[in-house]
Amino acid sequence: MIPRLSLDISWTDLASGLGFCFASSHPNYKILEELWPQGQYAAAFLSVRSAWDAYLATRDWPKGSEIMMSAVTIPHMIDIARAHGYVPVPIDLDLTDMSPRIDQIETQSSERTKALIVAHLFGGTLNLEPLVEICKRQNWELIEDCAQAYQGGLPKSSLGVTLSLFSFGTIKSSSALGGSLILTTDPELHTSLTRYRGQFPLSLQRRYALKIIKYSLLKFITTPKVFGLLWWMCDRLSIDFDDLLNGSVRGFSKVNLIAGIRQQPPQALLRLIVRRLSQDRHHYFQVRGKNAHALWSMLPSEVLPLGAQAKQQSAWL
Repeated sequence: MIPRLSLDISWTDLASGLGFCFASSHPNYKILEELWPQGQYAAAFLSVRSAWDAYLATRDWPKGSEIMMSAVTIPHMIDIARAHGYVPVPIDLDLTDMSPRIDQIETQSSERTKALIVAHLFGGTLNLEPLVEICKRQNWELIEDCAQAYQGGLPKSSLGVTLSLFSFGTIKSSSALGGSLILTTDPELHTSLTRYRGQFPLSLQRRYALKIIKYSLLKFITTPKVFGLLWWMCDRLSIDFDDLLNGSVRGFSKVNLIAGIRQQPPQALLRLIVRRLSQDRHHYFQVRGKNAHALWSMLPSEVLPLGAQAKQQSAWL
């Protein structure tokens, strides 16, 4: 049986990450954040949720201010916005490239609107120029969520955005089993974000080591023969196979969401992200995108592959 889940992390990456766990756990952010050229400011966080929480905590908007958000996003991003006293406003998407509809932005905005967060979905990237122009004209901040759109190398933010969010979570491309990066050209925002990050305790490195061991086991389980055997056993025992698989890769529970994201990443996680950033994976993403387009070409004409017309489509999903 072909598994529907395939972690984008090699056995050597897993072994390296586990080895990093035996060194100091205190985060040395410089090894990661100084990789970018002058004028680009990077900061590492435990997750994109952590970075989003930090960003909202550094805003001085009145309670009840509105944040327009891509209508397709993870629920935690909405929960975090509400936890800070802000109101998420969903914006419908053009299903061909998953971009926010301009007409919806115009009709859904109000005098309380302060920002627009746009997600690059399913492995594609969006043309943000029209959104940059709208946000400049309205004096809104523009945030791009690139968690699903990373395609190897040192990530870059789109021109004109306030903040870019990148994820190296468990099921993401070039996974490090956690961690995120923010990029900005605003040094004051960067200082505020890193200061906020420093208030919180360090995530235990031994917990990260256990996570690596857990997902090493999951990687073994998702080899075709083992995966088929597990599915057969779940079927015989009346266990919901989808629930079992989805639960194994869930990052944060909603009950302890805020406490869970307000932690600093351990040094081993930072070192593994540096390792993943240094890998030349251009060919991998290119082949993955070509394979997706080949599959889409075989679909019936009435079937619409979501986001297929996005730029640089690498088909993360």
